[in-house]
Amino acid sequence: MPPAFAALEVRVNAACMAALANAEEVLPDASVVAGLLEDAAIPGGALDVMPAYRRVFTAATDDLAGLEIGDLLTAGDVEYAVVAIEPDGTGLTVLGLK
Repeated sequence: MPPAFAALEVRVNAACMAALANAEEVLPDASVVAGLLEDAAIPGGALDVMPAYRRVFTAATDDLAGLEIGDLLTAGDVEYAVVAIEPDGTGLTVLGLK
């Protein structure tokens, strides 16, 4: 990725997270990361007619570096286990939570 585009991508991701973040997750190392906490539709719901949902947290990939499946995160007073780590290739990562 050309450096100019990479720098632009970082700025756009930071602006989006600043404007859209609705939650802060406390990571295992006690650092706090802002991002989007939401219920996302996943295929394979009942008879493939109704989507199933899972809790996901989206944040900057660099902010989530070092996380592993099974790590525990806290949002408010709710604790979540990381069950999936899905970098999207644009500098953001989606964590599947349980």
